Amino acid sequence: MAQKKELKMNGAEKRRRWSRLAGMVLTALALVHGLDAQAKPLPGNAELSRRIAADGMVLLKNDRAALPLPNGAKVAVFGPGQIEFIKGGWGSGDVTVDHVVNLLQGLEAKQEAGMISLAGGLAAAYRQNPQLTLTPALVADARRAADRAVMVISRNSGEGSDRSPGAGDYCLSEAEEQMLKMVTDAGFERVIVVLNVGGIVDTAWLERYPVDALLVAWQPGMEGGLAVADVLTGEVNPSGKLTDSWAKSFDDYPSSRHFFESDAYVLYEEDIFVGYRYFETFDPAGERVNFPFGFGLSYTTFAISDVQSAIRDGVIEVTAEVTNTGKAAGREVVQLYYSAPQGKLGRPAKELGAFAKTERLEPGASETVSLRLPVAAMAAYDDTGKTGKRSCWVLEPGEYRLLIGNSVRNLLPEPAAVYPVDVLTVTEKAAAHMVPKQLPRRLLADGTYEKLSDWTAGADTPAGQREHEVEPGRVTRIEAEDFAASGGSIAVERFQEAAGLGKCTAVMDGGSWAAYRLRVEEPGKYALRFRMSNGREEIDDLMELYVNGQPAGVQVGVPQTGKGFERGEWYNFVDLKPVIVELPAGEVQLKIAPKGVFGNVDYFLVAPEAESAELFAAVDRAQQKQYEQHVHMRQAREKRRVRPESAERLMLADVAAEPALLDQFIDQLSDAELAVLSSGFLSTKGGATGRIGVLEEFGSPGVETFDGPAGVRLSEPTTAWPCSTLLASTWDPALAGQLGAAVAEEAKLNGVDIWLAPGMNIHRNPMCGRNFEYYSEDPLVSGKIAAGLTRGTQDNGVGVTLKHFVLNNKEGNRSLSDSRVSERALREIYLKGFEIAIKEAAPWCVMSSYNLANGVETAESGELLTDILRGEWGFEGLVMTDWGNNSVHFLEAKAGNDVKMPSGLPDSLLLALEHGDLTRAELERNVKRVFELILKSGVLDRKNNN
Repeated sequence: MAQKKELKMNGAEKRRRWSRLAGMVLTALALVHGLDAQAKPLPGNAELSRRIAADGMVLLKNDRAALPLPNGAKVAVFGPGQIEFIKGGWGSGDVTVDHVVNLLQGLEAKQEAGMISLAGGLAAAYRQNPQLTLTPALVADARRAADRAVMVISRNSGEGSDRSPGAGDYCLSEAEEQMLKMVTDAGFERVIVVLNVGGIVDTAWLERYPVDALLVAWQPGMEGGLAVADVLTGEVNPSGKLTDSWAKSFDDYPSSRHFFESDAYVLYEEDIFVGYRYFETFDPAGERVNFPFGFGLSYTTFAISDVQSAIRDGVIEVTAEVTNTGKAAGREVVQLYYSAPQGKLGRPAKELGAFAKTERLEPGASETVSLRLPVAAMAAYDDTGKTGKRSCWVLEPGEYRLLIGNSVRNLLPEPAAVYPVDVLTVTEKAAAHMVPKQLPRRLLADGTYEKLSDWTAGADTPAGQREHEVEPGRVTRIEAEDFAASGGSIAVERFQEAAGLGKCTAVMDGGSWAAYRLRVEEPGKYALRFRMSNGREEIDDLMELYVNGQPAGVQVGVPQTGKGFERGEWYNFVDLKPVIVELPAGEVQLKIAPKGVFGNVDYFLVAPEAESAELFAAVDRAQQKQYEQHVHMRQAREKRRVRPESAERLMLADVAAEPALLDQFIDQLSDAELAVLSSGFLSTKGGATGRIGVLEEFGSPGVETFDGPAGVRLSEPTTAWPCSTLLASTWDPALAGQLGAAVAEEAKLNGVDIWLAPGMNIHRNPMCGRNFEYYSEDPLVSGKIAAGLTRGTQDNGVGVTLKHFVLNNKEGNRSLSDSRVSERALREIYLKGFEIAIKEAAPWCVMSSYNLANGVETAESGELLTDILRGEWGFEGLVMTDWGNNSVHFLEAKAGNDVKMPSGLPDSLLLALEHGDLTRAELERNVKRVFELILKSGVLDRKNNN
């Protein structure tokens, strides 16, 4: 039965399973090898997690002072989420914990403290069956026991798949609709809804049901139930603000038009108009937005006054006095936006320029906040030369109006400042990088679209459309990717072999097909021999073959050529047993249709049956000769690079004592050692994700990496922090720094060194399954929060890894999907947050993403990793791949992707050296950054002290 279920798996699911299971496999390997699996939380971290969770919750509605719950309130809690409370999403954003405090438990703690009383019968019913079917009788009983109703709506998502815009995910499920209807009809004095979610959900139902209060609790970590209870009872005054625009419907987001269009690509046609930049420009009255960017209520009120501005050294400084005008202590976020002149480029109506959060203000108290906006930060990027300054950041002439308030829709009527620019000013010169070739158009500020290329949706075709000549006395080799037509899920992947780079078809499972055009000179019986790979168990009946639409009646089987999740398992090609088909003369269509799960196909051979044995043998002899030449070249090269046994070794400890010796230390290493150091290693910690830089014979133990954005993710319990969107909703980089410091101390306690966080991708669309790991639709918020987190972590001796660089804004088919975006949008929106964090906080590492960017694997893009990241931004750290990506290792190394994780293909790097496709200098450059990372970390001190 298990095999039959496997055979039904489609191509996208094959890749998703790899993504989700990779971490499990690494953990299993660690346990098999008997590695240290003892993890422990740091005392005090759970309490800090609770405090941060409460600070990031956002109160979206509070009619009739429904919140906070008054002392002694009688409360009935509805919804499975009160028990099945979601602390965080799945995948790398998950953490092993010893407990999760759900919402019911959090409210029971308040009951024990005498603050509220709960409808015990309802609570008992949910505790017995969280998925109970709510009935009018249950609701009526609860109403008799309580005067206030709290409903919990929960959502989860995670790595490797995207969300759904339908019922039960973005929209309410049928059961949730019924719950809202019954509860709001029951006559409770106040009705409150708590959203236990990782990202945006539909809120159009607020027009249908009379809900008094709406609190976005996000996915608030292991202490989340207590944190929500703190906010509901008023022990904490909510001060969170939205980092995204909550539109009235999914279709109102401009990116929704193409989000699900294709597994092969994503068209970023909305360009720079993401989130509030779109709505403020094209919907200035706010008719398509329920809750705007930057919005969040409080249990008190604030006034912003006495706004002053000055310009010093190219920085606009705005100060404002914030006064608590209400009756409860609280915090406010002051936001500074700028409105740039449209000029020739066109601009969004408003763009966030700076923000600041007050300290806790008592009623009547005031605080003066200061906001700093560098003038150059208001520049736009000219990617086509409209201003005459192509590939430059420019300020076009006109007035730049600065607006201040507490959300993008609630700004003071008078500008905080007006900055005039008299002439076109270039603030920075760059170069044309990552230019799109298959983005047909982009949105302009006037609502029209600018044509960028002749490419149209559905126009992706293979290079080969020719007929393949099949003649007597010869063998015809047909490359798998050279199909004339195809359907379903199919992709072309590159791989490396002795002869250089090859291509194969992949992700071609049940429901997919590929058709090839043959020109057969003589009719008769022909032998077909496929060269394939298969990372699963042996499959006896792999495909159906059709000749001119008729089944050929043959059975093709493929053995297992790879096991587990070994890197490269899908490129271990073998020759299958030939099958015999009847081919007519003339033009013939040969169609391959998998019957279920499939392997990768490199090529297939066609030869007349009577001569096939001899012809195939000749092909095999030629390939064997080529392989022997390759082995000879390898042996000769390795002999030249073997270090004499008598040579005196420099040890890494010598370099630690005298850093100037690093180049000399690397120079002594062989090619093979450099290649190995360009790959990851198994972890020595249970649940950790792998090591970098292991070379024991030279005294390098390597550094241990660990997931993920929610904390120190190991096999045993540690602290699970609130999701990243909640952290960003605090609008408090200093608080993010406290979280980073706490994670660093817990990491050191558990002997791990490099944190695979923070996640930095933009919330382009609510359906991205991994949005909970990312911060915002706005790059400034993302960059500032990430910078605070980075400083707090690295100041305490643990490195961070900004990820996923870049355009990983969709999880579906993420390893093969091409994100197609203009250079302007790439630089102004999707790279900007990374740039801010790198320039302000100097992270030790960056992780390249799975996806392609404008047709190029991000891990193979020298423009991205060397020209922009290092050349323009000055990044000096290490770049690693995401785990188990599809990129070619030597192309990654050449581009400046220093390490392939969790393991690489060292032999492929040596092969590239032989062919001259890679240089030793390039490997030395990358490995130098590996050792710089190790020397920065505390791993050598930890090793010496053990």
